[in-house]
Amino acid sequence: MRAWCAPLMLFVLCAAPLQAWSALDAAVVKLLGSETTDDRIAAIGQLAASQDPLAAALLRGLGEDSVYQLEDGRLLIVSNDTAVDAATGTAVTPVPEARDQLIMNNRLRKVLESAQAGGKLLSPDRAVRLAAAHDLQT
Repeated sequence: MRAWCAPLMLFVLCAAPLQAWSALDAAVVKLLGSETTDDRIAAIGQLAASQDPLAAALLRGLGEDSVYQLEDGRLLIVSNDTAVDAATGTAVTPVPEARDQLIMNNRLRKVLESAQAGGKLLSPDRAVRLAAAHDLQT
């Protein structure tokens, strides 16, 4: 009976943190609104390493200039008439009028493109991986 107890406990202890590793950290998301480029680059790197689909949507939103910062520091991904809180994924209605678009300079755009291509290297689709490798070479 005790022979299965140790492997089960090991599995539980190893698997429990996996969910936390893939969740978006509000502090990391908030760094995207930082004044310093280095903070924003660090946040992009951490989000690119996440397996959370919300992180991918946030990075895509940055590339499409659809991420906005509210006065309280929260970030929103805005598309047409809908807004989503970038950290939690919850819908924000109505879309706040008082918001500032996050500006991406060329250095940040290059980091973002590399991060997105790096994430595509893990795709199960061979064609996507090949395209990502080509993107990283340029």
